[in-house]
Amino acid sequence: MTPYELRHTFASLLIHEGWKAPPLALAMGNSPDVVWKHYAHAFEQSEHATAEKMVDSIEAARRDVLKTYSPARKRQRQRAA
Repeated sequence: MTPYELRHTFASLLIHEGWKAPPLALAMGNSPDVVWKHYAHAFEQSEHATAEKMVDSIEAARRDVLKTYSPARKRQRQRAA
């Protein structure tokens, strides 16, 4: 692995961990503009993955609410009371 590949891997991993351009640029000794130029694709992938996780979480919560408050569940609670 070359030093350039190691540097690129380092930056990509930090982006996927949620680092934003300004602190990453500071850690790498670059300006945020340089970081955006070279790693914009990684930021886009990271944001897409985060959005997918949020959608999955919302869907899971929705399913839990529907299970808890479905008409069939309401009838079960009424019978038990």
